[in-house]
Amino acid sequence: LEAFPLCHHPRHQQVRKDLVERGQKFRDLAGSHIRHCKGSAFFMNKGKALKVNINSRVAVDAAFFHEMQPNYSRPSLRDLGARDKNGIAVFDLGAMLMEDRERQKERMQGDGMEAQKLCEANFLVACPTVCCFSFKEKMFLECAVSALVNVDWSSESFDCLQIPSETKTLLLSMAKTRLGLIPTVPFDDVIDGKGQGLNILLEYVGFFFLNYVKDSTLTRASGPPGVGKTFTVEATSEYFKLPLYSISAGELVVDHGDSNALERQLETIFKIAKHFKAVLLLDEADAFMEQRTAYHGTHNRLVTVFLRKLEYYQGILFLTSNRGIQSDDAILSRIHLIIKYKDLSREFRKGLWSTFLTRARTVQGPAMIEEHDLRRLESLALNGREIKNIAAVAHALAEADANQVNYKYLELAAESNQKFSKEFGRQEMYI
Repeated sequence: LEAFPLCHHPRHQQVRKDLVERGQKFRDLAGSHIRHCKGSAFFMNKGKALKVNINSRVAVDAAFFHEMQPNYSRPSLRDLGARDKNGIAVFDLGAMLMEDRERQKERMQGDGMEAQKLCEANFLVACPTVCCFSFKEKMFLECAVSALVNVDWSSESFDCLQIPSETKTLLLSMAKTRLGLIPTVPFDDVIDGKGQGLNILLEYVGFFFLNYVKDSTLTRASGPPGVGKTFTVEATSEYFKLPLYSISAGELVVDHGDSNALERQLETIFKIAKHFKAVLLLDEADAFMEQRTAYHGTHNRLVTVFLRKLEYYQGILFLTSNRGIQSDDAILSRIHLIIKYKDLSREFRKGLWSTFLTRARTVQGPAMIEEHDLRRLESLALNGREIKNIAAVAHALAEADANQVNYKYLELAAESNQKFSKEFGRQEMYI
């Protein structure tokens, strides 16, 4: 039978207990919350529910979900076919039968007092999913209530940042001011709504990749990633216990330089980030920062749109730059803080190896790396992302062999990548 009285279930007492607990959790998720989802979720595509498994942070907010997706309709019982481990499917019949979405929206936007008065019978039939936005998948979806847990913030990661202490202090002070965490007298733009955000540029100025323009004036340096820019953004979001919403500039590329499409994309991104007070990262933003010229009308329009949206954004925005460009003066004038990054020092690489090898613990125990091997590792001219990748691959290999991570697994991991292999095998690459 598709449905039968709960009392006839062989484990009806445990099932009832589980359903009540899930219903209470559903009640507690009323309003807006940041959670970590590890498990089942689904999204609607052309009227069909597509199931996915995610392992990332999400924002739970039904009212905002429906505001951003006004035509969203929940799947039918047959389309969803959701069953938990006990073979019990529970659906929000009230929401399914309600045709007046405005009444539903008003109910979701209430102060939640009625939700606190729910009884056990209500908990038994509470909806098994909640409306969410996934910052990693960058999409609105419904997550299983049972898959949501509290976020384990890593506030101490900010202490690991390898930037000057005065820069750390400046970054924290400016962020606290913008977030309203310290009492201040507002310092707003003359025009209402302008200049109320915090825009921070993170750029690489490594020794090996300096670029010069024809008059020998030093411009922005270019070079490889992995020197700590993204980690700075991650550490800042962790410190303030705010979600990180990361967008690559490549995701904003529009056909034929369609500035209207770019404007719509930025409006949506900025609205989501502002609503959830997320730390917004626009990675590799060079394309939208490059100086406008009389010969590139399409590029000029994109920069102009980006400039206009940047000026009115009211949240914390990080932009990263990796390659040598002549930035547009109007863009630079909207940047409140520029943090420069150089190639990783040997001491910093040593710290990275120690950190990632500490995390590379297997069932058999911690990583076992001799001191002389660690000295060799810290001498390799690798960036932070490459070090992390080698440690991760070595960890996977050791787990497969039911062994602890040792130098042999690091060598095997290096062989999977041509550059890594070259770094491990060529003495002249050591610095």
